[in-house]
Amino acid sequence: MNLVMALHAQKIASCCKMFIQQPGLEKRFKKTAGIQVCERPVMLVLAGHYPRREVLAPLSRRVELEVKIV
Repeated sequence: MNLVMALHAQKIASCCKMFIQQPGLEKRFKKTAGIQVCERPVMLVLAGHYPRREVLAPLSRRVELEVKIV
């Protein structure tokens, strides 16, 4: 998560994606990325540029509660 937050701070868009474990695909990926046979990738972090238009993020409003201490 620190990597994703650091990318965001540098204005680099990122997305976490679960690695789909298919034997043939995983073998080629490991060879291309130089990952040892005994290691298993579980997540990919995709990075790129934000679109030029404004990016909207969801907003949650908090419900105010009245707490009575007895």
